[in-house]
Amino acid sequence: MANITLKIISVCSSGGHIQVEITVDGVKRGEVTVLRSQIMNPLIDIEIEDALAIILRNHIKEAGLTTAAQTKTYIEGHTFKW
Repeated sequence: MANITLKIISVCSSGGHIQVEITVDGVKRGEVTVLRSQIMNPLIDIEIEDALAIILRNHIKEAGLTTAAQTKTYIEGHTFKW
């Protein structure tokens, strides 16, 4: 499982944009600019399918699941908090 580290490089003077460095297993993979409203505003619309795919992938990796049967059992019996 990869270790992902995020580091805030800078915040614009208005506080609306945050520059973030992404490191995976100790290797810098890049930088992204994130709008503060994207991460702080619960009313921002996101596609549920996109969010679900990310959440499931993370849970499956953290649980160490490797087979379709394990994944099915885990998903069907798990309550995910949003």
